[in-house]
Amino acid sequence: MGKIFFTGDLHFGHANVIAFDNRPFKTVEEMDAELIRRWNSKVGKGDLTYVLGDMIWKARNDDAPELIKSLNGQIILIKGNHDRFLHNAKAKAALAGIKDYDDICVTLEDGTKKRVILSHYFTPMYNGHRYQAIHLHAHSHFTDEADFEVNFAERLNNIGCRNEIYNVGCMYWNYEPVTLDEIIEHGRTIRPTYGERSAEYMTQFPWEKKQTVHPENEIRWNVFYHNCNSRSIETFNVFEHGSFREYVKRAAKKYQSKEDFAKQLRSEVMYYFWSKCEWEVLVTPWISPRESEKKKVDVCWQIMNNWDVFVDYTWANRKKL
Repeated sequence: MGKIFFTGDLHFGHANVIAFDNRPFKTVEEMDAELIRRWNSKVGKGDLTYVLGDMIWKARNDDAPELIKSLNGQIILIKGNHDRFLHNAKAKAALAGIKDYDDICVTLEDGTKKRVILSHYFTPMYNGHRYQAIHLHAHSHFTDEADFEVNFAERLNNIGCRNEIYNVGCMYWNYEPVTLDEIIEHGRTIRPTYGERSAEYMTQFPWEKKQTVHPENEIRWNVFYHNCNSRSIETFNVFEHGSFREYVKRAAKKYQSKEDFAKQLRSEVMYYFWSKCEWEVLVTPWISPRESEKKKVDVCWQIMNNWDVFVDYTWANRKKL
């Protein structure tokens, strides 16, 4: 019998995930080719790999069968929230199995048998968590939710409720499938925290530098975005995204100084316009009458590069937004 591997959140064909995870690829074509290369350099034709969701993005629905066949070994998919390629009957047939959840037994290299609970989603009270069962999941990428998952698991261990929970998203494991032995050996040490990644991301941009490209009286705090459903270019105001406007109002009441307000505003900007990827607005221009069709960068970048102006505007208009 061959080896058993685990991975998740591959997102083949998903261009926006490169920026979201800060993946080391310049194009989606480069990412897909490298994911395949790394998979096949490690997984043999007689091996089995469990993919814990979000395997192939909808952009590659049509050629999903060929993509699956290009990967060594058999594949069992634990369904995620971005696996619409399963509407392709040939793609489904190319997989060895499709499940929402699984409860399996894996033999380690030393002969020890381990019960393993598989789900795309983090499950706090998974079956067997008090009895040395291991829970593998994906889904949370490098978000603050991923930090919560780690802290939750550590908290349970501290109060005597033993558990072993590991995120097998490919971005945590050098974009390649891994064995359970590898996960147990390195799973607690490889994860950067959301705070560390945010700090790293923020140091790349001049948050405190005021730009003069767009005169303040021309800034409308609107963005263009590509609506992938209607295939049209649309626009919205950044304060209309989610509950961002309501947060600004609450924060203005809570923080009495502009400096304290700005610190918290920065955290919320990161959350609403960088860490969340449900909306596809990673190719958007900053609206300015003269520049709207020329600048094509993501919303978070635009706000950060106009940070002083954004803070001034938000603070001055906090009661009117």
